[in-house]
Amino acid sequence: GDLSAAILCYRVTRDDYTLPLSVVRHAAAQVLPATIEQVRLVSVVSGSGRLLGQATVTLDPGHMRFLRVVLPSAQAALWSALVNGAEVPVAGADGILNIPLESAAVGQRATVTLVYADALAGGMLAGRHDLRAPAFPDLPLRDIEWRLFVPPDFALDFPRGAFERVETAVALRTFGKGDYEAFNTKTKVSSLATARGNLAQLDELLQSGKQMEARKVLQQAVTLSQSEQSLNEDARVQFRNVVQQQVKMGIVNRRAALRADNNIFDDTQQAQAGAQGGWNGGNFDARYAREVEEQLDAQDRAGLDLVAQKLVEVQAGAAAQGVAIQVAMPEHGREFRFRRALKNEPGGELVLSFRANRPGPWRAAAALWPILPGFLLLWALLRMAFGPVRRGTA
Repeated sequence: GDLSAAILCYRVTRDDYTLPLSVVRHAAAQVLPATIEQVRLVSVVSGSGRLLGQATVTLDPGHMRFLRVVLPSAQAALWSALVNGAEVPVAGADGILNIPLESAAVGQRATVTLVYADALAGGMLAGRHDLRAPAFPDLPLRDIEWRLFVPPDFALDFPRGAFERVETAVALRTFGKGDYEAFNTKTKVSSLATARGNLAQLDELLQSGKQMEARKVLQQAVTLSQSEQSLNEDARVQFRNVVQQQVKMGIVNRRAALRADNNIFDDTQQAQAGAQGGWNGGNFDARYAREVEEQLDAQDRAGLDLVAQKLVEVQAGAAAQGVAIQVAMPEHGREFRFRRALKNEPGGELVLSFRANRPGPWRAAAALWPILPGFLLLWALLRMAFGPVRRGTA
């Protein structure tokens, strides 16, 4: 028969072959609201079992408004949550944290960074442990890398599991003042570059009518440019001007709609501009704003500017929040690196099992026994070369 639509074809040489076949009809799969593209985990464990963890997730947020996260244990404490380098308020309920993604521009990737403190069960590093990572109940994970740092005087054994161990070029790392300053310099350079890039694309966004996206990139530029005063002031001024323009256009559009609902018409074209779709739900372009400005007289323009300025000041005061501290992970000690390509089950646990042992003095001395024959051989050669020491008499 016609096999052009077949997915798999088999051919057998025996005429008495039978093929058991079962058919299962699955329900329609739900479309994922977002896609996690990369997960980077760092865990730094002390000898007393205290743990500092960092989870960095790169995702395409799509239409997801909140990323739900479950910390590894009930005792874990969230230190900071950043979205594209900016602090975001986190709401928690029933052990689930909700990370808002509104600050991420539509169609662009978002990077969510979580820093949390936790502790190993039993209060000590020595022994067997199951180290858990934060869970994401709604999304599968891809491209997972986990780096674990422990004190150098501990030996770790890892049973075979879902993670594949990767050999590291430097097994023992140190973290000092130079590393901390290098982290701060790298973070500052990256933040300023992102802020400048956001300001560079502002005109294009405003001209094309992407008002909401322009507001987001300006807010991010204000947050990321705080280490350079002139750039930060430029970002603040542009952000205030754009928001005031948006508020003023919103007032004009709403006033025109109220006039039209009450059959009040005048010689201006404000109502016509709003009816023609130039407002576009707040995503108006520069041409629409220019036409509306030209239709306002001086008194009306001054009044709208004053009202918009007051509204922006009130909103800015209500939304004021502290700036998050970028936490430099103290990557010190023995480093172990693991990879996993995929975790399909949304909400499933990422677990890294290991056993830690601290070598005692006798075990450390026993570890030196292979060099003992070499030491004895060297002593014998030196003895033969120089001979016994003879003392004379006077």
